[in-house]
Amino acid sequence: MSNLIIKKLKYVIFISIALLSHELLARTEFSLMTYNVENLFDDQHDVGKDDETYLPLNEKQSKAHKDKCKRISNFKFRKDCYKLDWSQPVIANKMKNISDVILSVEQGRGPDILVLAEVENLRVLVQLNERFLKAAGYKTVQSIEGNDPRGIDVAVLSRYELDGKSELLSLELSRPTRGVLKVPLKINGQTVTVFAAHFPSQGSPTEVRKEALNHLSTILKNEKGPWVAGGDFNITKEENEEFHLIENYLQPLADVSHLIGCEGCKGTHNYKGKWSFLDLLLFDRRLKKFGMGVETGSIKVVKLDSMVGKKDKPKRFDPDKGQGASDHLPLYSRLFVQKTSK
Repeated sequence: MSNLIIKKLKYVIFISIALLSHELLARTEFSLMTYNVENLFDDQHDVGKDDETYLPLNEKQSKAHKDKCKRISNFKFRKDCYKLDWSQPVIANKMKNISDVILSVEQGRGPDILVLAEVENLRVLVQLNERFLKAAGYKTVQSIEGNDPRGIDVAVLSRYELDGKSELLSLELSRPTRGVLKVPLKINGQTVTVFAAHFPSQGSPTEVRKEALNHLSTILKNEKGPWVAGGDFNITKEENEEFHLIENYLQPLADVSHLIGCEGCKGTHNYKGKWSFLDLLLFDRRLKKFGMGVETGSIKVVKLDSMVGKKDKPKRFDPDKGQGASDHLPLYSRLFVQKTSK
């Protein structure tokens, strides 16, 4: 082989490596998790909210409080209203267990973007972040007070900076419920909007979730740039099989986490032995157009042995024992975005 041919081959190899290195440098991978943390309340009463169950026991001795508890029909909820001692040590145990789950991904750093459901307010969210999620290094901590009667809201935390102002978008349902939190983030030069949702529970009829899905689909259709979404959509496997809510309302706009990945996953919630994906990650079907994509093989349900019981069922937090975290398991995925040219 002549020296000229060898030189040309070396040049071609050099250029190929340079181009590949540039492409790898221009591509950023990021991770996303959604997690319903089940009743993450602080120990203070918010005026106008039904949060009196989550108070220290020494603040539950008044006749007014006991009279309110007496009107609760559910035995467990009534008992908690009377006797649950929701003190700072109890809250710290709950937060520690939640943070253990969150930080179990990304080599102890947690996901780049974290969507939470059932967070009472920004005050308790900041406490969780500053005391128990320091390793994550979240710069963006967002939650906006909604009109849920119990006072629970959705939240977004991220290592990426805000790229604009967050908004709480009303679903305008026939009954008060959580709004959809919209948080724009700057990722590798690209604005990516994160939506966080928590739909009405199975205590409400299917029509209410249909109404919520219809409003959400309108919100997502009107979003001009790329988006991802996460949250607790409260759609059971049985309900979806009967009414095809995911197929009719979500799949026309989004790739749905457990339908494109999570092979072998049972679900994120177990009720009376039946698994469902109440929690979902949604990925804008136009992501490829914006130089983005989902690593479908990365999609998984996150489980810690200490936070699950028999048959991998999520272990609810026990205030007396300090064990468990939530009755939901989180969903996780990795994505990528190419650096946009100016």
